[in-house]
Amino acid sequence: MAERGGIPQAQPHLEMSTAEIEAYLFDLESKIAAKLLLHGPQGSSLTLEGRATLSAVRKLFSALDEYGAQTDFSKHVVKGELRIAAIDNIVSNSGCPLADDLKSFSAAYSGIRLKLDILPNNTIEEAVLTGEYHFGIGSFYNRKDRLAYQPLFREEQCLYCSKGHPLFDRPGSELTPADLLSQKYVMRGYMEEAETDLLPASLPHAVSDHAEGIVLLILTGKFIGYLPTHFAEQWVRRSELKPILEKLQSYSSPMYLVYPNAGNTDPVRHAFLAHCSTEFEI
Repeated sequence: MAERGGIPQAQPHLEMSTAEIEAYLFDLESKIAAKLLLHGPQGSSLTLEGRATLSAVRKLFSALDEYGAQTDFSKHVVKGELRIAAIDNIVSNSGCPLADDLKSFSAAYSGIRLKLDILPNNTIEEAVLTGEYHFGIGSFYNRKDRLAYQPLFREEQCLYCSKGHPLFDRPGSELTPADLLSQKYVMRGYMEEAETDLLPASLPHAVSDHAEGIVLLILTGKFIGYLPTHFAEQWVRRSELKPILEKLQSYSSPMYLVYPNAGNTDPVRHAFLAHCSTEFEI
């Protein structure tokens, strides 16, 4: 219910009726003597006790998974679930080896089930630290001491405007960095440091943590903004987007595999790290 945003949203995932879910929730709240979920017109939200309970339950399930994996590991068979959180739109990057390497990993460890979720970049590190996921994949500029960061591949970023924007029909040879000063731009929250360095005199007029949000705002014709070149290519081919000052305003962002740098006793995590050391060349 917490992950889906409420009881109605959780019904298809749980395959239960509203009455059944409410009965289970009431029973749980009665047993721990605490209100876990608040309901309102905008949906459901966790109470303070609910957030604490959810965190504890996630840690419990993570520990159970680790125990089960360790038990099987003693029999020289690694089983369990490998949980990975990644940012959106990396699949169209030809330099991203994730699909091929998950395929080879799955073949090598048939007893491990794969779970891959797409999360906002700025939530991935915390999700790994809490044990909700074994690994995260994204671009991280403010590193956390308790995490290890292994480079996987790079993503080229370019500044774009769209059809209808004042810069779109101007020849590239006529544009200078000074032309950007008066433009409104949309910024990706987790790329703030890199983009602020390239546009130091500008202030963001819109923010999104997802590439789809960025491109949608650029396509209004009101904003310029950075996008991964592999992702933007589909709109460039249709002459709906145009790169701006490619040689001066582009940059390359590293993508990392992130995981706890201590206590890596989980055989599932250990198996994936061993696999990555050869497949990802880390």
